[in-house]
Amino acid sequence: MGLKRRSGACPDAARNAAGFTLIELAVTIAVLAILLAIASPSFETLINQNRLGAASNQVIATLQTARVEAIRQNRKVMICDSADGAQCRCCERRWRGLLLAQPEGESGSRSLAFTQFNAPVEFIPGAASNSNYWEHRIAYRADGRPANGPWPSLSGPITLRVCIPTSRPANNIRDVVLHPSGRVDVRDANGDGACPFPDTSPS
Repeated sequence: MGLKRRSGACPDAARNAAGFTLIELAVTIAVLAILLAIASPSFETLINQNRLGAASNQVIATLQTARVEAIRQNRKVMICDSADGAQCRCCERRWRGLLLAQPEGESGSRSLAFTQFNAPVEFIPGAASNSNYWEHRIAYRADGRPANGPWPSLSGPITLRVCIPTSRPANNIRDVVLHPSGRVDVRDANGDGACPFPDTSPS
């Protein structure tokens, strides 16, 4: 007497083919939500650190370009605020962009290079960098040395501040420090989530 073969699929195979249950799906989503909540602050911190680093590097590159152009063309190259990359403007606390220009007397100036800053990054160079008169702005002389105002050279370092108003990261400030020798370095600072006005007067 032969054995009868049972028709139909195996119960285990049928259960495996059924996919996720509603409870399993809900648990998975809950775990993913918890992981995202934990990772989100770190991810935001990383993005802002990259933004600050990129912006401060842009400032350094612009200053280096100003120095090279001043030496190459044997004349002063000034640094000023600009919204359009063509004309200097005065006297905003936060600059829209960093413009390199050669003074052309009272008729205006000739643009050499332009770096724009986009939110949430803020560029706050301070009151010493703002003036209606190009002679009083930060500039590079023909010999490649930085100068400020009526003085032929800087008497001390000047701070050009890059900042994001956030507590992520805690050190939300990058100060690009321009030294009388022309050397430039970057320093981190904690602004307590704000972007305070820097002291840019030569020391």
